[in-house]
Amino acid sequence: KNSTDLNAVHFHDLSFGFPNKTNEIGPYQVQMDIFLSSVDLNNIRRIPFLGTSPANTFLLWNYSLVTDIAGNYVVESNNSDALSSLDVIPDTVRPSSVSFASLNLDMEELTVVFDETINKSSIKVTEIVLQNKAANSTEWIQLNGGSIKYSGEYPTVIPYNAYYSLTVSFLQNDVHTLKILDNLCTKHRHDCFISFNDSLLTDMAGNLVNSLSRQTGKELLSYTNDTTRPNLVRFEALDLNVGQISFLFDEPVRISTFKFPGISLHPTYDTAENFTLTSGTLASQNGLLATYNL
Repeated sequence: KNSTDLNAVHFHDLSFGFPNKTNEIGPYQVQMDIFLSSVDLNNIRRIPFLGTSPANTFLLWNYSLVTDIAGNYVVESNNSDALSSLDVIPDTVRPSSVSFASLNLDMEELTVVFDETINKSSIKVTEIVLQNKAANSTEWIQLNGGSIKYSGEYPTVIPYNAYYSLTVSFLQNDVHTLKILDNLCTKHRHDCFISFNDSLLTDMAGNLVNSLSRQTGKELLSYTNDTTRPNLVRFEALDLNVGQISFLFDEPVRISTFKFPGISLHPTYDTAENFTLTSGTLASQNGLLATYNL
């Protein structure tokens, strides 16, 4: 029976793409190729100084890694005899969007999922466009900015799915504009698509993302409607010359839903004496400032 120890001789290469050469091994050596899972690849990619060259790519293993044909376990390694990779084949594949995963108008944020770890420091939110059709859209908004969730430098401890996803919290002006538009990202997902240029972001190797043009928008998968009640934040004006009354809200309101009997005017804040409005007409469009003709 063969009882000779099985030894690892070379850590041949770490490839993020497709090798451009045929591996050559000796007559008494056996090569073992392992295809890494997407989870492992994304974790390797998030560590800036791992797997970028043979100088920072070493292999350690324990005895249970593999056996020879006779069932002998491989000799385990330790720090002193870790094998340096003979080659590291860099990632040259451009990342792609997998899904426009969610739009949450209650949380005022959107999430896009990609097929590999993305470089959060490369993100340019202003490249994002929301549009009401995959192509030939009639309503759209290009973001003016926004904050990025989990924007810390890798390898910060964050949820795994944050490595390959982009979550943007809207600027107030952008979310207000989005809520005012009647045919864009309304109460269902079928009028909500995303597009962006390739300068939106890169992967960890610096490869630009594959763009989604304005004619190839990606449809939203999950929509959460705005269920937060608006607040009246300021009694803006009562103009007795032109007969108008104005109110400021903390989010856009639908002007046509205003009910005049819901408003009463008081001479002081603590008096029971008051006058309740009975009727009026619209004097403004949907928005933060609501103005009515008395």
